[in-house]
Amino acid sequence: MDTGGARRTRRFVIFAVVVIFVLTVGSCITLPHDPSEDPDLPVAQVAASDAPSGSGVEVTTLDCDWTYWSSVNGTETHLSVEQVESYEFSIDEIPSVTAGTDGRVSVSFDQTPAGVTARCWSEKDIEAWNALPRRVPLIGPLVSLAQGATGLPAEEDTSVELNADGAARLRVESGYRYELVASFDEGWAEYVFTVA
Repeated sequence: MDTGGARRTRRFVIFAVVVIFVLTVGSCITLPHDPSEDPDLPVAQVAASDAPSGSGVEVTTLDCDWTYWSSVNGTETHLSVEQVESYEFSIDEIPSVTAGTDGRVSVSFDQTPAGVTARCWSEKDIEAWNALPRRVPLIGPLVSLAQGATGLPAEEDTSVELNADGAARLRVESGYRYELVASFDEGWAEYVFTVA
């Protein structure tokens, strides 16, 4: 019986298990995060066009493609975030606003955008679309096939006026969800809100 070889094998196995454990625990520990290094994504607020200044509701930022300077490593850093589509949120997950007496809302940004585009969907269409069992195995593909090629709620483009101060104004309709895409020097950001 070679007990020396068995001991060496046992020691090696114990050593390997300890190394794997240390590496696993070590990979779970993250370095401290400096929030000053986060990109300064623009915040958007929407309010009725005739509402007092500063009375807007912050709208939800969906996606962005942003380039910013990182002082940690002294380089330009690129951030790209893609979440679910704006019509995939339930209505209670996004901010709701009311239109002004002229049927418009004003969207202000804490940074001046170069351009803003908008599109909208009927909340009734979104509700019907979200109620379909698209994600259920076997049934989902059949539902998608029955809905047609896109299977998405009907989308409408909406015109946007961009003022010199960077505020955007658009005509809105109650019962519709609006998605704005604002472009800036550093990239673009997408926002969503609904109109009560």
